[in-house]
Amino acid sequence: MPYLSTTGSDALKAEISRNNGRQKKSKAKSSISVFRDFIDYCVQMDASKVFTKECFDAWLSSRVTVPKQPEESFRRALTAHLRGSDGRSPFSEEEEAAVLKLIRNKNVFAGMFKNSNGKGNGIGNIGFRGLGYHEKLRNGHKYIHLSILPT
Repeated sequence: MPYLSTTGSDALKAEISRNNGRQKKSKAKSSISVFRDFIDYCVQMDASKVFTKECFDAWLSSRVTVPKQPEESFRRALTAHLRGSDGRSPFSEEEEAAVLKLIRNKNVFAGMFKNSNGKGNGIGNIGFRGLGYHEKLRNGHKYIHLSILPT
């Protein structure tokens, strides 16, 4: 029988009981929602704010636990959403095009990630060379995202 303390509300006690004595952490904001907060949806979609220190800080603060290599984890999360891989929800076609336009440039992360010497740490030096999720679909790749599979 799980341990229930005598303090706290009855609803919290019931929730802890249903979760075998473990209290659930509050759900963190997803990476894609943080990235979308920094995309400007004007007439011409602008994703340049995704590549700012403010976006990185917002993404980092939304993590439940701080990654061991936060800069690399940020880049990996962004590219995984571009590709729709690792079970990530892909960007919309327009969002993908706006982000791909910028991430394919060399040294796109140079202004964000600087070491103590004031130099970049090497992340994104050659630019992103992969295909986006919607590019793969247009090129005829049979790519099925996990979210559309029947359960």
